[in-house]
Amino acid sequence: MKIFITKYALTTGIIETETEETNLKSEDIIRARSVYFWKKDYCTSLEEAQERTQKMILARIASLERSVMKVKKLQDQPIKVRKWEER
Repeated sequence: MKIFITKYALTTGIIETETEETNLKSEDIIRARSVYFWKKDYCTSLEEAQERTQKMILARIASLERSVMKVKKLQDQPIKVRKWEER
């Protein structure tokens, strides 16, 4: 069966590969090229994989925007100085 791995979509892109037979009883885990993937890490159609990748991109952008806002808040505050205390 052909699958599209989206686990690494933000770094290396969507990976298209074939699955291998396994002895696992769970349908949530699949094996491809001697590596096991959870259902959240792969799709069975290219369109579904592209949609999931777009959602991953939007989630990553939102995360980065939150991080930038935290750093910008620091810019407006005076820099704190504290003594190094032994524990």
